[in-house]
Amino acid sequence: QMCIRDRSTGRLAGSSQDVKELYQKFSKPEELEISEDTDPHVVACSLKTYLRSQLDPLVPFNLYSKFIQVQNLSDEQERVQMLKDVCIPALLHPRGAILSLLIDLLRNISKNADINHMTALNLGIVFGPTIMWSNQQTHELDGLSHANELVTIMIENYD
Repeated sequence: QMCIRDRSTGRLAGSSQDVKELYQKFSKPEELEISEDTDPHVVACSLKTYLRSQLDPLVPFNLYSKFIQVQNLSDEQERVQMLKDVCIPALLHPRGAILSLLIDLLRNISKNADINHMTALNLGIVFGPTIMWSNQQTHELDGLSHANELVTIMIENYD
């Protein structure tokens, strides 16, 4: 709950030692305990570090181009429908469930943008490259732009 109202959640880093300790627990869920006293910046930074450390991102390489195809659609409603009807259902468990929970959390954070300054666009920029990236080294910045925009669309249209 605190991270939803805390300023710049996901953008600011927590203590590097605290991030490292919590990050190590992400691979051992039975040891993962996050209390209300835990700095939300440490939690967000640890989560982003954990997701980036995976060999295959949350949106896996084999589905990356399917998600990017959404960008070719000019109509916003068509983009949302393709994400909801084609892209997200293609994610196998547990990726789909994790993505859904993460987008729900990001949407809740964005609802408090007047307090935390984290709009859907800001969260898309911060979490887009964590959720999806290409396994191709060419046009890396272009890919980041697509990831940012897709995550922003998901946050704005989550239900």
